[in-house]
Amino acid sequence: MDARRAYDLGEAIKSLTDPKFKPVKKAIQIALATESTHLDLQEVQSSIEGLISLAQKQTKPMVAQMGRALLTHAVVIYARASQNQDRRNKIGIEGGYSPEQRETHALVLKLRDKSIAHFGHGRADWHEEKFLYLDYGKKAALTFAHKRMNVDYWIVFAMKDLLNDALPYVEELKRKAADRVDEEIGKLSAKDSALLLSSRFDTKSFFGAEEERFWESDAFTSDKSVVEL
Repeated sequence: MDARRAYDLGEAIKSLTDPKFKPVKKAIQIALATESTHLDLQEVQSSIEGLISLAQKQTKPMVAQMGRALLTHAVVIYARASQNQDRRNKIGIEGGYSPEQRETHALVLKLRDKSIAHFGHGRADWHEEKFLYLDYGKKAALTFAHKRMNVDYWIVFAMKDLLNDALPYVEELKRKAADRVDEEIGKLSAKDSALLLSSRFDTKSFFGAEEERFWESDAFTSDKSVVEL
């Protein structure tokens, strides 16, 4: 008989309303936030590495076409990792940054807010749109003109520099958060521990055929893609 069991701590704390559980609940919430933020930063790193590889191996039209999507993803997910949200504690990925890196960090967030996720007056070279009156002397016409940035490799390498420090910083926060959860669980009585470990996690349903890999690793994830034709 398989004696292995897994318990969903994030799900379990939803039903623990007694104030005595507040320390362990807070510790679990922070641990979940550090892991979620770390996953976001890994996604950003993947897009940044893809952009650098793209510039080295592809033609300019391909860089323009694919680079825009990769950079948009990188900037938006980086901003998500760094900003406070209702459903996730803010970790503060910029905690290990130098003053110069903090300036770059602020620039990336502004780029997301003013030029990528929302239309606004951000960097002037990111998008310029003109409505022009043309005077030909004996006749006139109206026309539009625009310039839009596809990829700015200064941003790409600046974000690569940020990730070089942000990822190990958040990894350390994640380790400390897990240690704190372990510490708080150790303070619970046997009865309270049983309440915390009341939500069984169905590893077979979650991982399917890859279930055994989960048990064999310290932290295993399974990516899922859904394709509808």
